[in-house]
Amino acid sequence: MTISEQATNVQQQKRNLSREKIILAGLDLAEELGTPSVSIRKLAQKLEVTPMALYRHVGTKEDLQGDLLDAFISRADVIPQQELPWDQWLTEVARRMYIALRDQPGWIPVFNRIQLKPGALQVMDTCLGVLLANGFSQAQAVQAFQGMIHCMLGASAMYVHTNAKNTINANRMQIANYPHMAEALGELADISQQDQITMSMSLLVEGLRQKLPNVRL
Repeated sequence: MTISEQATNVQQQKRNLSREKIILAGLDLAEELGTPSVSIRKLAQKLEVTPMALYRHVGTKEDLQGDLLDAFISRADVIPQQELPWDQWLTEVARRMYIALRDQPGWIPVFNRIQLKPGALQVMDTCLGVLLANGFSQAQAVQAFQGMIHCMLGASAMYVHTNAKNTINANRMQIANYPHMAEALGELADISQQDQITMSMSLLVEGLRQKLPNVRL
């Protein structure tokens, strides 16, 4: 290929690229390889362009992952459209987030190190608005939202842990050395099979009801 042909090819690549096309390809790549494996180089290979062709649309790998996380959240469609009491509404948001992360757990660690962008911020703003409209103070609404996020991430991580077969092995752990765990072994085995997000959110909601007597029930 001549220098002129190479230059023409680069220009064609740039014309065919768009941010939307890059993000969609990145989401597909994250689903195929896992989120931590997504890089500018691999994304360029998938799109059959040079890495340099992507740089006018994305910056570093961290910038790319931030954009992909935002698109992932938007695609998950976590905001309920129907009118629900605040406790059911918040639980439904958590359940939808949980399902999305359960199916693609590679996003779980990204939440802790990527600056949130408009899609994620819109989810938070909507949740705060619902809580404020139901009698929460600003501080209480923020605490409730953060509590929901913690429940959701914990439940998602537990699902991954359980399905990786890291379950309690009484013989390997010499369970007799841990009398309280030995007595609770049946319950520990049962709880690992339950719907983690429903259990976690029911505890959170009950705590909020007791702490916040002025909210609408």
